[in-house]
Amino acid sequence: MFRAPYDFRYAVAPAGHPSRTGTAFFTNLKSLVERASQLNGDRPAIIVTHSYGGTLAHQFLIQQLLAWRRRFVRHFIPVAAPWGRLVLGMQALISGNNLALPFVDPEALQKEYRSLQSSLWPLPSAKVFGAAQPLVSTKRRNYSAGDVVDFLVNIGFGEGVGPYESRVLPLFKELPTSPMVPVTYVVGVGVATPERMVYLGDDFEATPGVDVGDGDGLVNL
Repeated sequence: MFRAPYDFRYAVAPAGHPSRTGTAFFTNLKSLVERASQLNGDRPAIIVTHSYGGTLAHQFLIQQLLAWRRRFVRHFIPVAAPWGRLVLGMQALISGNNLALPFVDPEALQKEYRSLQSSLWPLPSAKVFGAAQPLVSTKRRNYSAGDVVDFLVNIGFGEGVGPYESRVLPLFKELPTSPMVPVTYVVGVGVATPERMVYLGDDFEATPGVDVGDGDGLVNL
C-alpha cells in the first residue's frame, strides 16, 4: 500500500493556468503509481481516494495518456467524492469552515477559508443541482447553482469571481468525463445532508435554517 497525501488548501488548474503545487503533485503521483506497479510484479495499481481526493485523482487520470492508464491503473475507487460538489460549499464561503471541529468557531476561519485555492471547488454544479433550484435563500432572493457569480459578489467575496470563472468552471462546468478505467464509486446514504440554507433576513449574518435531504452528511446524494 502506498499513500499520496495532498495539501487540500491548493487546487489544480485547467490548461493555461499555473498551478505549481498541483502540477508537482500530479508528477509525483504518476511516479508513485508506476513505482507501485513495478514493485508488485508490474501489475497495475488500484487507486483508492476519499472525498476531495476523488475529484483530484479524476483530474489526474484524465490528463494521462490512455495507454498509460490502461498499463498502470487496474481500478479507480473514489469514496464519497463530491462529483456535483456540495451545498455546504456555499455555506462555507459565507461563514467559514471549521472542518467539523466542534470547539472551533467557523466564522473565525472565514477569511482563512476564502484564501484557499480549493475553497471554490465545492461550489455546486448546475449540471447536477440545476440552474434554478434554490440552494441558498434570503428574504430578497434565491441563489441556485446557476447564480454562483452573483452569490460570490453578494456575500462580499467578489474577488472569488475571477478564479471561479477561469480556474473552476473549465474543470467542472460539465459532468465528469470517464477516466476510461474500471471505476467503483462508494457513496454514503441515510444521513441528513444540507440541501438548502434559508436566511430570514436580507443578509447572511444570522444563522440560517437548514433544509436537509439524503447523503452522507456532507456530500449530497
